Amino acid sequence: MAEVYDVIIVGSGPAGMFAGIELATNKPDLRTLILEGGPIRPPLKPENRKIQTSGWGGSGTFSDGKLDLSSKVGGQLVDFIGAEAFRELMEYVDSLYIRFGGSKHLIDPTSARHQKFVEELKERARKVRLEIVEYPVRHLGTENVYLISENIRNYLQSRGVEILVNTKVKQINPVKSGEAGISPKAKLFNRVNPQRDYLFLIEAEGTDSGQNRQFLAKNVIVAPGRAGVEEWFMSEAKRLKIPFKIGGVDIGVRVEVSDKVFKEITDVLYDPKIYYRSPKYKNRVRTFCVCPQGFVVMEEHHGLTLANGHSYQKDRSDNTNFAILITEYFTQPFNDPIAYGRHYAGIANLMAGGKILVQKLGDIWLYHRSDAEDIQNWKVKPTLSEAVPGDLARVIPHRYLELIKEMLQAMDEIAPGISSAHTILYFPEFKFYSVQVVTDSEKGFEVGKYPGLRVIGDGGGRTRGLIQSSMEGVIAARAIIKKI
Repeated sequence: MAEVYDVIIVGSGPAGMFAGIELATNKPDLRTLILEGGPIRPPLKPENRKIQTSGWGGSGTFSDGKLDLSSKVGGQLVDFIGAEAFRELMEYVDSLYIRFGGSKHLIDPTSARHQKFVEELKERARKVRLEIVEYPVRHLGTENVYLISENIRNYLQSRGVEILVNTKVKQINPVKSGEAGISPKAKLFNRVNPQRDYLFLIEAEGTDSGQNRQFLAKNVIVAPGRAGVEEWFMSEAKRLKIPFKIGGVDIGVRVEVSDKVFKEITDVLYDPKIYYRSPKYKNRVRTFCVCPQGFVVMEEHHGLTLANGHSYQKDRSDNTNFAILITEYFTQPFNDPIAYGRHYAGIANLMAGGKILVQKLGDIWLYHRSDAEDIQNWKVKPTLSEAVPGDLARVIPHRYLELIKEMLQAMDEIAPGISSAHTILYFPEFKFYSVQVVTDSEKGFEVGKYPGLRVIGDGGGRTRGLIQSSMEGVIAARAIIKKI
C-alpha cells in the first residue's frame, strides 16, 4: 500500500531543504516527506580529499559555502521572476542561512571603500580582454555548511517533516486521483478534484535494505541536483514526455597557485568572476569557484572522479585554487553534451587509475609530462596529494588547452604569477548544466503537463549555486501553500 502525503520532496540539496523549511514554517499541518537517495554523512575534514555528492544536503553540503548575493552570477532565476522579486527573495534566503548558523560577515567589493581598487582593477583587465564582475559574497566555509544543513534537518524533523535517506526514487507515475484507489475521506483528498487533479505515485527503493516502497502525493517537488538529473531525472523526463532544453557543458581545469599571487584581489572580491573572450577561438572562458587558502578535492560524480575546491573558515592552506571553464554548446545532429563531457573525463580517470591528473604549467609549455619524482621540487605544493602526475595534452582537446593557457596569460596581467611555470593544473573539472526543464515560473516551476509536479534547483537548469537553488525551493513551496 502506498503511504499518502500532502507534499513529497525528492532530493535534499539546498532547493529541497529550503522548500521543506518554507512548508514546515508556514504550513506545519501538512504531511511532508523528503526522500534522499544518499546517507546522512559525517563532517568533512580538510584531510579528506574525496567526497560523495549524494546524501543529506546534496553536493552543496560539501561545497565551500559561497552565497553569491547578486543576480549577475549563479543562475538565470532573475529572468523568470524579475529583479525586485529576486532581490527580496535573495535577502530572505540569506537571512535563513544566517538563522541556521551562517556567518554574518559579508565580503562586499561594491562598497565605497573598495570602489577605487575595483575600478582600477577592471580597467587593467579590460586592456587584456578580461571582464570582472564584482558582487557581495557571504562565505560560510565547508565545515559550517555541514553544520547549517544539520541544523536545518533537526528543525524540519522538529516541525513534523519526515525524512528518509538511503531511499532512491526510481519512477514518478502520474495517475488521475479518481484512479488512485485511496479513500476520498483521507485528509489529502479533501483538496482533490477526482476528475481533474493528478496524484503522483512514487516508486522508491531503500539502498541499504533493498526494500521497495510506494508513496502518494498530490504535490511533488523534484530537486535532483546536477548529478541527479544526469543519473535519473533525464530518463524520467523522457519517459513522461516532460519538455526540456539541451544546453551546454563546462569543460576545464582546477588551477592552484600560491595564495600570495591572488591575495590582493581575493581579499576584496573573494570569489571574482573573470571572463575572457578568445580573439582566436571566439570561445568565452571564465573563472569559477575561487577558493582562497583552500584545498583541491576529488568529487565522485556518477561514476566519474572530478576535481573541485573547498575553503574552510578555520583550516587554511598556503594556496588558492579556482576553476577555469569553457562552456561548449553543440549543434545538430549532436545533442548530448553530458556524454561528450563524460567521455573526456573518463579518459582522464582511466589514465589516472580512477583519480584525477595533475600537471605543472611549465611542463605543459615544454610538452613534458609531469613526473611523481619531481613533485617534491615543485614551488607550489599540491594540496591534493592523491592526484596523479601526467600529461594533460593527452586528455584535453587542443582547443581547450590553448584557451586555458590564453586565459592564464591574460590573468597574469592583473595578478602577476598566475601564468608561471609553477602553477598547477588538475583535470578533469566539469560542470554538467546541460538540461533546462520547461516549467511555469508563475506557478512555482510547475510542469504544465502535470499540475502539482514541480522541478527546481540546479537540476532544473536555471540555477548554479546555493543561493538561487535555495530561492527556487522557497518559490515552489509558496506556490503549493497558495494553491492549498
